[in-house]
Amino acid sequence: MKKRGLFVIPIILAFTAGAYAKEGLDKIEAYLRPDFTIQVNGKKVELQEPPLVYQNRTYLPISRIGELLHSDVVWEGSTKTIYVSNMTSAPPTSIPDMTEYETIEASYFQGMVTSFSGRQYPVLTMHDMQYEMYVRATDLERLGVDIEGLQLVKESKTEQWYVRYAEAKTLMTSLDLQYPMQSGPLVSGEFNSEKIKLLQNYRPLAVIEVRQPDGSIRYEQQPGFGTIYYIDRVQNEENMYIAFLQSGMRYYTLKIELAQRENSDGQLEWYVNSSQSIMIRDESNTQTR
Repeated sequence: MKKRGLFVIPIILAFTAGAYAKEGLDKIEAYLRPDFTIQVNGKKVELQEPPLVYQNRTYLPISRIGELLHSDVVWEGSTKTIYVSNMTSAPPTSIPDMTEYETIEASYFQGMVTSFSGRQYPVLTMHDMQYEMYVRATDLERLGVDIEGLQLVKESKTEQWYVRYAEAKTLMTSLDLQYPMQSGPLVSGEFNSEKIKLLQNYRPLAVIEVRQPDGSIRYEQQPGFGTIYYIDRVQNEENMYIAFLQSGMRYYTLKIELAQRENSDGQLEWYVNSSQSIMIRDESNTQTR
């Protein structure tokens, strides 16, 4: 499996004159450079805080740069440590191409969280018809678990790979799953809190037939089309996400695109620019496609 790094950077921060003296820090003079242009992977990006130049070196806000590079940045004040991890957003690399495997049907899905690198990360779980719990293989890989050699099973509705929770615990003893505090579907691979909140609150529209008194049919859009179980950020496609949705006995993948616009106060805000659903399984007549 391709190695993905976790970097732990000890630093000292202070915010008041008293704290400077107490910590024995040096005061410096630096220059803010709002005229600098920043490009990430060939695309120009805007930073709320301009770059800072000190002794001919340019410094950028690590939280924003981490977001642009799809790496997670966590500040732990008790130890004055910044955790930078790109494992939790990296694409899976070792899901095998198997011709023989066990297929199971989920009784239900549940988004959980586990502590890792100073914060909590989402993990999608499911229970089979005998209520045995499984963990999604891609989430284990994002947490740095080498799944090679583990017994993988494929879930029939989503066609995603899972590992038995008991087996995953043998490789990652710290994999203690808890129910998340926030409501809404699991969002993986995304660390921007504004985007996560928007995705968790998003409810796709359903197109329904409304019969008129004259017998004609009019189509209306109504919110609340089904239940979204999880939303994954699409690798290498900016602001694109794939969700798994259930409506009645039909199952869909939902492609969601986010974009930015100015609100009434002139501030940029994220919104759902488009969404498109594709039915992947229909159990209403015990038929699938």
